[in-house]
Amino acid sequence: MVACNNNRKDVKAHITYFTSQNRQSLELENYILSNFDQALREDWIEPFYQPIVRILNGQSGNWEALARWRKPDNGMLLDEQFIPTLDRAGILYRLDLYMADKVIADLKKMQERGHLELAVSLNLFSSEFDQCNMAEEITRKVKESGLSPEFIVIEISNDTRNLNADKIREQIALFKQNGFYVWVDNFGEGYSSIGLIKDNAPVSCIKFDASFIKGPDQKRSRIVLKKMVELAEELGIDTIVEGVENADQLLALREIGCAAAQGYYFGQPLPFDQAWKKWVEGPEANLERFSESDYYNSVGMMSLERPHFIQETYNNDLTFDDPDPVLDRYFKGTPLGFLEYRDGKLYYLQGNEGYTRYLLSCGSVTKE
Repeated sequence: MVACNNNRKDVKAHITYFTSQNRQSLELENYILSNFDQALREDWIEPFYQPIVRILNGQSGNWEALARWRKPDNGMLLDEQFIPTLDRAGILYRLDLYMADKVIADLKKMQERGHLELAVSLNLFSSEFDQCNMAEEITRKVKESGLSPEFIVIEISNDTRNLNADKIREQIALFKQNGFYVWVDNFGEGYSSIGLIKDNAPVSCIKFDASFIKGPDQKRSRIVLKKMVELAEELGIDTIVEGVENADQLLALREIGCAAAQGYYFGQPLPFDQAWKKWVEGPEANLERFSESDYYNSVGMMSLERPHFIQETYNNDLTFDDPDPVLDRYFKGTPLGFLEYRDGKLYYLQGNEGYTRYLLSCGSVTKE
């Protein structure tokens, strides 16, 4: 049966053999389903945290909680190794309710240590909404903990098999009504791509995967990403790109105008105590103050591609539309950027491609 199921993916194949890879996949699936209850009871599964960094200031105001399964033989399973199996079995909701408890406990530790400045995102699959009223259950858990829902972000990955758009919208609306921010992961896939945005679902952020900054045709992918970021800006929605691994990719996202980034360039996922020591107490600590997040959100929503005067000007000679022979000689379009004076220093927050490239050529800024 495994070989037959695999054969469906290859329209040219007529004979499929049961391979060692098939056997390993089947053994792993059996292990996951046979040991899942025990893994929950004995805390084999725990959240690992990875920072999400605002490109404007290089600071982190969010961590994403990623599930890791520690096997008794000292091995470890990544989330992508066991979540699909749990999803197919219809029991993924049990994992994510368990993860909600773990994240709430870690947030309470932050609160006890007097440093609750971070919001943590919980991953949910839209398929879970048919298995459990996740909005109701998670809201209840957070209320019982005494935490404010603003410290937990609901990050929804759409399952393309789940076409129950009404159920997805209903759950998102319930989360929003109860004070949670809702993000959409893997934007561009299935109903989560345009439908949620078109239907005015209360989504505050969309996440793009690493394929937009990697792959063989990066130029085309970045053009597509740029246009989607511009669309999100017009609708007042933040943007995050995952999978950032180097300074060149970060620079490209800065030029595009993406709000935040995530990836190994900023740090690999770590268990809570290690994450705390590294990103809260250690030399790499660079947290964004919770009280400043609205300010940076507002700056991030300002368009660098379609500038306009906030107030009407009485000087008809001032315009962004007329060509300027001096500027056109050095820049592609009107050069625009944001500078911030902080702690006695001037920081370059963001600029469009022309301005950023010019400053780089002068040595005034670096890619970081």
